[in-house]
Amino acid sequence: MRFLGIDYGSKRVGLALSDESGRLAFPHEVLDNDEQLTPAIIQLCGDKRVEQIVIGESLNYQGKGNPIMKRVTTFREELAKALPKTPIYMEQETLTSAAALRTQTRRPLRPNRSEKKNKIVDDSAAALILQTHLDRQVSKL
Repeated sequence: MRFLGIDYGSKRVGLALSDESGRLAFPHEVLDNDEQLTPAIIQLCGDKRVEQIVIGESLNYQGKGNPIMKRVTTFREELAKALPKTPIYMEQETLTSAAALRTQTRRPLRPNRSEKKNKIVDDSAAALILQTHLDRQVSKL
């Protein structure tokens, strides 16, 4: 079973895919958050035979939705309408971008210094979100 992980951002959206067994998550690509986002994700789900989607839930340190969470919720609803047979789960994403920066094999630029830095970590953050979900599923078995 293949999963798609999504790190939703106001400018860019990081995507990660699991292996076919649904056990390991891998960074896949970064898309611009524009009018082509949903059609591109629908196409990817068909091409890669994605059976479930996991979207990062953007919460503050008190566990409440932060300003982008409203957009994440709208995006999730849009995907649910477009892919009605595909389950969509939310997974807390706190500090995944910071963790993704630490796991990069190449030395990243300092935070908030460049758009390029964000493109390096968005798909890695999506992989961390997805891997957390996959690990939780395995621990339930």
